[in-house]
Amino acid sequence: MADTTVTIRIDENVKRRFEEFCVDVGVNMSVAVNMFIRASLREQKIPFTIESPRNSYGLALLSEMRAEAEERGFLSDDEIEAEIQAARADIRARR
Repeated sequence: MADTTVTIRIDENVKRRFEEFCVDVGVNMSVAVNMFIRASLREQKIPFTIESPRNSYGLALLSEMRAEAEERGFLSDDEIEAEIQAARADIRARR
C-alpha cells in the first residue's frame, strides 16, 4: 500500500504541546494520527482516549482497579486481549 502525505494547519503552540505529549506516550505525531484514523475507521467513532503518564491520579486508579480485579480472579488486560484475538481468529477460520 502506497503512503501519502496529509498536510494540516495547526496552531504552533498546540503542535509543540502535542509533540511533547506524543513523546510522553512513546509515539511520534505521525504514528498518533495514524492510530487515530485507523481506529476511527474500524469503530466508526472517535475511538479512544490516550492519557499522558503525568496523569498520576488516573494511573493510580487504574493500578487499584487492576489489583482488585486480580484479587477477584478477573481476567487481566493481556488475557482479555488474547481471548479477543482467539475469537477473531476463530471467526476468520469459519469464513
